[in-house]
Amino acid sequence: MTNTDTAGQAHNLPLASLMERHATYRTAIRWAGIAFLAIMAEQGVAALSGKSTDVLVAASLSLFSELKFTVAVTLAAGSTGWALLERYFRRKKTEELATRIRTLELRLDPHRTSSNLLSDGRTNPSDRRA
Repeated sequence: MTNTDTAGQAHNLPLASLMERHATYRTAIRWAGIAFLAIMAEQGVAALSGKSTDVLVAASLSLFSELKFTVAVTLAAGSTGWALLERYFRRKKTEELATRIRTLELRLDPHRTSSNLLSDGRTNPSDRRA
């Protein structure tokens, strides 16, 4: 399912829809996390309100350190996955727009030379220094 603009460039509508859904899910996950933390904090305060708590400090520190490690690993894995998805979508978008931009630039200056970047915006491997 493609649509064509006035320059004759085909746009991929399913990719645009996928990117919009990704942005929506990203926002929903962020707010769901914030809501979850708020609910957990409220329940923790409600459970301890009005009660005398005699907890061994060593046991609570041990539990806290295990929780801290789990949260750190989860955040690291989530951030890595997130970064890889963002990189994938950025390269797809760059590749999608590269031919259109090249056409428009050649209209302005027909003698324009190329930067020899790859279509997804990465540096050409032959241009890298050893």
